[in-house]
Amino acid sequence: MRLDFLNGEIYAAQNISGKQEIRGLLGPAAFIDMPRWSGFLTFLAIAAFLSFGFHNLVVTLLLAGGPVIRLYRRYQATQHRKALGNYMADALSTAPA
Repeated sequence: MRLDFLNGEIYAAQNISGKQEIRGLLGPAAFIDMPRWSGFLTFLAIAAFLSFGFHNLVVTLLLAGGPVIRLYRRYQATQHRKALGNYMADALSTAPA
């Protein structure tokens, strides 16, 4: 049996005799947290959009800062999960000799 670990946690198991498929136990989401989107951030985004309609650039930038940063962090987490998923798939596709 082959067990694959990441940060001390088993994320996949494989019978190396070749009679069973690889069993993924954990995915990238178990290792990389996704920042949450809250109702308050939605409120800030709507307020920023409305203040932009009044041509008040400074208030718009202040209100939009939190939602923009959170959206960027969510984008980064998605990209990191994708990269880790590719790494896990590559590690599992290389069978031991």
